[in-house]
Amino acid sequence: MLLGFHVAREDLSRWRWQESALPAPGADGAVIAIEKFAFTANNVTYARLGEGLFDGKAGYWDFFPAARGWGAIPVWGIGRVIGAGGALRENERVYGYFPMASHLVVQPGPVKGVRFADRSAHRAVLPPTYNDYVLVDRDPRYERAHEDEHLVLRPLFSLSFCCAAFLEDEKCFGARRVLVSSASSKAALGLAHLLAPLGVERVGLTSRANLGFVAARGVFEQVLAYDEIGTLAAEVPTAFVDVAGSAELVRFRGAGVGARDAGAGGAVRGESARPGGNSAGRAGC
Repeated sequence: MLLGFHVAREDLSRWRWQESALPAPGADGAVIAIEKFAFTANNVTYARLGEGLFDGKAGYWDFFPAARGWGAIPVWGIGRVIGAGGALRENERVYGYFPMASHLVVQPGPVKGVRFADRSAHRAVLPPTYNDYVLVDRDPRYERAHEDEHLVLRPLFSLSFCCAAFLEDEKCFGARRVLVSSASSKAALGLAHLLAPLGVERVGLTSRANLGFVAARGVFEQVLAYDEIGTLAAEVPTAFVDVAGSAELVRFRGAGVGARDAGAGGAVRGESARPGGNSAGRAGC
């Protein structure tokens, strides 16, 4: 029996438990019993952005289909293989993207190192980052003693890593400064940490209430309140990582800072490293 927690797509305050027969995994499929998962504001964002986020064709609701009008909120968790298939082994533990449910049936691709991808047909059009699973029992770096922290922090650090890698690949679009909004967030702090070797100035934007907290982390050379953005020297080419996802902040060039927008909510996109520039880049995180 499969037990799932579903919410109404149009009203997230409406919910229900849904019982159904566990789908047959097929000859090469596997059944994973979900043991634990983290639930944070990040997961609520998945629900609020559930429709058509990925190139307008698919969204977070599409990872784990539910009845019409209902959705399974995705979470990052740990499960155990109870029906082995493909290269998976009975009883080994798996980290990855799950529904809020008792079980998940996957179609595992080849194991590469300690990872495999779910090749279920409906997930083929979805971003591969979310289809990637880690066989934690085979991973010598995995620390089970910190498993709960791992579930909360790893998804956010993955966003940090993706954005940092994209900026490094693009040589920060020629910028000498990287400006990061929502600087008190875990994703922003992780990004600032990863940008240190690139030799760019790291400036964090946050609310006045969080100025002290962000400064104490020691990963930004400068921390500013949002209304202080106009104090930045306009002549310094600047890349902007909009972790906050704020349309108002994206328009901050009106305050005199020439910047290249480096994305929000998991996307990285570029506009210009200086006022009047027109080059562009984009990569999914």
